[in-house]
Amino acid sequence: MAEPEITIESKKSKLPLIIGAAGAVVVIAVVAFFFLRGGSSDHADTAKTEHAATEKKPDVKAESGGEGAKSEIGDIISINELVVNPKNSRGGRYFVTSIGVVCTSKEQSDEVKKKEPILRDRLITFFSLQTMEVLTDINRREQIKTYVKAIVDREVATGPVKEVLFSRYIVQ
Repeated sequence: MAEPEITIESKKSKLPLIIGAAGAVVVIAVVAFFFLRGGSSDHADTAKTEHAATEKKPDVKAESGGEGAKSEIGDIISINELVVNPKNSRGGRYFVTSIGVVCTSKEQSDEVKKKEPILRDRLITFFSLQTMEVLTDINRREQIKTYVKAIVDREVATGPVKEVLFSRYIVQ
């Protein structure tokens, strides 16, 4: 009778391994889906950005109240599909985000486009240093936006950007 108990225990010890392997396969499939989907939607995002750039934008009076002081809102530049494993997740969890950078001028939007690889690197590093608790806490979302804006502002020499927006924010 002792043998069946040993056999049952060894089957139970394999169960978490099988569940973990199945979970890993699901995570890999989802991440692969996002990467494959991201490559095909780049053309649509580029077309939208180009359309927004050619669209006539109204002038908005500056908040300083100066007479005739006007500023033009620039383009929104997308940094798509940032995928990272959060800190202490051991590869079992992931975070996906896409960020829109609201520029204040055409020169600034050109610079943000030019520096996108550097910005992607800095943002991936930032997000991978965050824990799941930080990324999933809705009360910290504005604080995360503030940090992301500071990262972008530090890299852009034409002055601070107007705002950063999350167009995708997925924690899995």
